[in-house]
Amino acid sequence: MKTFLEFVNENKKHTLFHGTHKNNIDSFKKNGIVASSHHGERGAVFLTPKSSVAFDFASMGGEGSYLNGSKSEKVPTEDRVVFEFEIPDDWYQEHVVKVTGGYAPEVSFDASVPPNFIKSYKIGKP
Repeated sequence: MKTFLEFVNENKKHTLFHGTHKNNIDSFKKNGIVASSHHGERGAVFLTPKSSVAFDFASMGGEGSYLNGSKSEKVPTEDRVVFEFEIPDDWYQEHVVKVTGGYAPEVSFDASVPPNFIKSYKIGKP
């Protein structure tokens, strides 16, 4: 079986997911995912290769409030949305900061993810 890193490195486009509150749909479609900074650190965007993990992250009520130290909220299933992104390899290689594996694999980027990388999105359970 391939490791997560082997899978990521062999693809020319990287299919990654991001979960958020459905209130963010219009903003994502217009702006993509905007890199948000927290506690004075450089801005970052977090995605995962697993739609189920993105759905679980969406339960926290949005990355902006969570990263800025606000108490996360429990977002109902019907208010969660999971975006699917196709990230071109050249952009991926230029902006990837960290890749982690395990139960909740995550890829972090040092730049906002443009809206033209959105392949689709789904409201509710994937």
